[in-house]
Amino acid sequence: MLSQLIPLAFSNLLRMRMRLLLTIGGVTIGSSAVILLIAFALGLQSAAESSLGSSRVLTEIFVTSKGDTTAGVRLTSDDAKKLVKVPGVQAIIPEIALQNAAIVAAQYTAYRQVVGLDPAVLQYVGVLPNGTPVTMASGEGIGGSDLGKNFTTVTSTDAQGKPKSEPVDVDVLKTPIQVQITKISNQTSTIRLVDVKLNGQFSSGTNYDNMLILPLSDVLQLNAWTSGTKVDPTKTSYDKITVIVESRDVTRKTSLAIQKMGYLVSGLGELLDQINNLFSTMRLVLGGIGLIALLIAASGVANTMMMATLERAKEIGLMKAVGATNQDILGLFLLEAGMIGCAGGLTGVGLSLMIRDVINHALKNPASGPGGSSFIPIDMSKLTEPVIIPSNLMLIGILLATAICMGAGLYPALWAARLPPVVALKQE
Repeated sequence: MLSQLIPLAFSNLLRMRMRLLLTIGGVTIGSSAVILLIAFALGLQSAAESSLGSSRVLTEIFVTSKGDTTAGVRLTSDDAKKLVKVPGVQAIIPEIALQNAAIVAAQYTAYRQVVGLDPAVLQYVGVLPNGTPVTMASGEGIGGSDLGKNFTTVTSTDAQGKPKSEPVDVDVLKTPIQVQITKISNQTSTIRLVDVKLNGQFSSGTNYDNMLILPLSDVLQLNAWTSGTKVDPTKTSYDKITVIVESRDVTRKTSLAIQKMGYLVSGLGELLDQINNLFSTMRLVLGGIGLIALLIAASGVANTMMMATLERAKEIGLMKAVGATNQDILGLFLLEAGMIGCAGGLTGVGLSLMIRDVINHALKNPASGPGGSSFIPIDMSKLTEPVIIPSNLMLIGILLATAICMGAGLYPALWAARLPPVVALKQE
């Protein structure tokens, strides 16, 4: 029966071409409004996620201390053993900061954080630009990508005779570096310089871009010298433990599991969840605004279908007289409404894709040159796609337009289906 109704519905629609085009035009505008508003929210979400950094950063959870009952208690080896057993954890990176430290390169100095890590976990921290394996023995170190930036040196003195310093970038791979640590005892300070052989610098995008990494055992020894205590391997405590999860998809779940164990956690994965929740709400709001336009277009569909039923009342009566059932009449008019919605959805998708290309091109390639001005007062060229229309959104737009139009045509279809044949044949 459906194979017979489809060509009949198509021919019926073609009998009112101008009204059909106007009705489809309204559905096109409504469906494209829904698609474009949601696509704009998706583009903003993508831009927000990309600004957080690499995917590696989104799989890291920072554990700093125990929870409220034991706030301020440093993490121990026992805590590390517990964390590595949490489902979803791929590895852990215990970290100890070197106290009272600065980095010296020739006559230049930079007050940067120097941290100690186990050389065995460096593969989870980052990679070297040349692709060589990351290794680090005692007396050696690995620098972050920005380690050589903004060193300072005294260049002159001001009018009051105070020294003036200027920032200088240093090639730390070619310049011998030392770690300067200061021991303060009985109001006197002692400075010690420790030579470090830098094995390389990580590619940018790690949490250690501005830091110098030394072997954990070296930092323990240097901190013992600074504090005047002896190293006790059985009582090693950490400033922070970075938990590396298996994938970005389990970051949130793993973070909640660690929180339930009583630890304080943070990380960009947490921030990403908040951003996703924000943009999910934004998509609903913007989609709802676009849906209003589609519902307005649906009223036009209802009007078109109602007029069609009134104009074709005799035809409906004749169809019933030759054996058409109420279900046949109902299905015919619903099919016509669905065709209008589907056609409007398809053209709405096409219109959305055209507008997307125009917007993306305008935002990523602003006018420039003499007399030119930017389309928007921020640099949008860094965005991959300011407006994103995935294939599932296009499908949703078509299905939504079809469903709403069929809903709008339901009352006219029911009216036509319930119209008695005798009454229908008497209609002029």
